[in-house]
Amino acid sequence: MGILEQVPGNGLKNVKYSWDEVVACAEEDDNYKIFYYGFCRPSYRIFEYLEEECRYHVEIIDTWNMEIHDMGVYEGKFRLTLPGKEYMTVRVRKIG
Repeated sequence: MGILEQVPGNGLKNVKYSWDEVVACAEEDDNYKIFYYGFCRPSYRIFEYLEEECRYHVEIIDTWNMEIHDMGVYEGKFRLTLPGKEYMTVRVRKIG
């Protein structure tokens, strides 16, 4: 199943967080977010706008090589090390 086919509900809506990322969340479910970095190549990102007492399953998606890397589960606000390459996506799913 493709990445966009895994989005819950009827698609994605745009969300504004930072100037150097494109963010979308599921249209009907705010617990599923995709952060796209395009030609920006951050070596890390601090996810500080998530709920503090919640757990999140995080994946890095290399859209150029079409690889998904499971980064594990994080709680509340967290710092995620990124590969520093173009066209990276981070998928964050709230799990509780």
